[in-house]
Amino acid sequence: MGIEDEVDKMLNTESLGHKHMVQYVVGQLDAGRHLDDIMQDDNLTSALSTRDRRQILDDPRVAAAAHHDIITQLRAQLDAALGQ
Repeated sequence: MGIEDEVDKMLNTESLGHKHMVQYVVGQLDAGRHLDDIMQDDNLTSALSTRDRRQILDDPRVAAAAHHDIITQLRAQLDAALGQ
């Protein structure tokens, strides 16, 4: 493996801290918290830089959980409008 491969591997390896924070955000979304509240949470702001928190938003697992949250909320609103 050449130096370029080693550098690429280091840059593209997900850190344990990033993985833990992604799991935290997804868990909080699953628990019903809003993403904007989660992103201001002391657990994130004390552990991550603004750049790191921005990268969390790009993680596909966070995006999927946030989209699921939004769709669930919209379904509930429409069901309520339909009297269900």
